[in-house]
Amino acid sequence: MTFDFQMDGFLRGTGFCNDFFGPYNVDGEHLTLGPGLHFTALTCSQPPGAEAADEVVFNAIKRDDIRVAMPTAESLELSAGAVLIVLERG
Repeated sequence: MTFDFQMDGFLRGTGFCNDFFGPYNVDGEHLTLGPGLHFTALTCSQPPGAEAADEVVFNAIKRDDIRVAMPTAESLELSAGAVLIVLERG
């Protein structure tokens, strides 16, 4: 899974099966994705559970209460409800 936060406020990402893209805004430790976040809707069977994993992550990043933490210079944590997404610079 990838998240590419571009300097112009646009996000592009890939899930396990599908892609997503749209605007984002950071205000302190709050991250807002969208409005206008779009997701592709492809069906995939490999690897097993990929579609379900996409659904969990995509539902989390659609929320309006995403909190952002940067525990190290090389990582970013997004938390939305019970879901924690840890992104590492690659």
